[in-house]
Amino acid sequence: MIDPNKKLILDADVLIHFIKGDLIFSLPKIIPNEMLILDKVYDEITQRRSKEIIDRFINLPMVSIIDFPEDLKYIEEYAFLTSERGHNLDKGESACLVYARFNDDVLASSNLSDIKRYCSFHKIEYITTIDLLI
Repeated sequence: MIDPNKKLILDADVLIHFIKGDLIFSLPKIIPNEMLILDKVYDEITQRRSKEIIDRFINLPMVSIIDFPEDLKYIEEYAFLTSERGHNLDKGESACLVYARFNDDVLASSNLSDIKRYCSFHKIEYITTIDLLI
């Protein structure tokens, strides 16, 4: 399982899976780590899903919403990942990758086609929805 000292950075796809399965409030029972939702992911998911559910979820003791850091290294890497010359990834996913990389935290994402290569190259630990359910 995940090192208990590491935080779990939740991407939109994992949150959507757990919302659709009506298991979003079970996540803290599944994994004891502190969970973070970046503001860019929050903005992305509340445009598509029930804001009420996400707002209740982030009020749980182990879940927090945080702002994407304004540090130059974060901003530059984020700009690269969202650019055409980079990976052309969406905002939430890019923010999660950058945050997990520079904080040595664990990414929760099931979008393997977009994250796997970057995570392998930068030695970012990641976990998918299936891993969480198992």
